[in-house]
Amino acid sequence: MAKQSEPLGNLRGSWAEGVDKIKDTAKDLGEKAKEAKDDAVKMAKEVKNDTAKKAKALTKTGKNVVAKTRAKAEKAGEEVAADVKEEVKKAEAVVEKLEKPVKAPRAKKAPKAPKQASVARNLKTKLVFQFDGKDVDADAVMKKAEKAAQKVCKDKQVKSLEVYVNGHENAAYYVVNGEGGDDYRIEL
Repeated sequence: MAKQSEPLGNLRGSWAEGVDKIKDTAKDLGEKAKEAKDDAVKMAKEVKNDTAKKAKALTKTGKNVVAKTRAKAEKAGEEVAADVKEEVKKAEAVVEKLEKPVKAPRAKKAPKAPKQASVARNLKTKLVFQFDGKDVDADAVMKKAEKAAQKVCKDKQVKSLEVYVNGHENAAYYVVNGEGGDDYRIEL
């Protein structure tokens, strides 16, 4: 279940915390990527001859899992949390990778870990999504959603606003005070 959003003012205030979390995550991912690459090279050598059969079985299973997950997400509607949608995207990516022929990767030198940079106190941040050759500014989408929410809640106060960006549909959907629907849509 999606957690109720904080008021819009608190969302903007948490950008600095988000930047710190992203940096920590990037550092952890760099270390994990090296470990994963080493493990992948070993595994590729061991399973090279058996990969085609397993890939076909995993592809079929993966497509079934993706289809079932998508069906459940559609039933749950706007209440589906963003992390579930992300897991569906990850599952689709895995299925796509499994459909491609597997080649044993060449062993490469591990990249050097980046130096830890300091963050300026007056750091200006901007979040832009890129898909289908398009740049979508997160702040602009939020402003459009705020205006649309105010139109929807003419006589009511907007207490919560959640925005879900769907790149495949070139749209963003919003939920106002826990209510949403197909007509709560913003074209990107």
